[in-house]
Amino acid sequence: MVRVVFQSPTRAEVHRCGLFKLTATPEALNQLFPSLFDDFEVKPRYNIAPIQNVLAIRQKKGGDGLEPAWLRWGLVPSCAPLGEHRL
Repeated sequence: MVRVVFQSPTRAEVHRCGLFKLTATPEALNQLFPSLFDDFEVKPRYNIAPIQNVLAIRQKKGGDGLEPAWLRWGLVPSCAPLGEHRL
């Protein structure tokens, strides 16, 4: 059984809009997704901001299983005009 623990953000973290962190260990990820991260380097990252690459798990093309990938993460503010933002 895998236990995932979510921690409440600290007061300083609550005020950092658009930032998050990756603190999962490779061991914890391999418990949740066996052998998915065997050839994939995972290190803790703090202050991940929009336009940076972030670790994601996506479905493989053709729908045959899952794969880890580094994807560009973005945050488009609600006040941005439609079609005029670039990530």
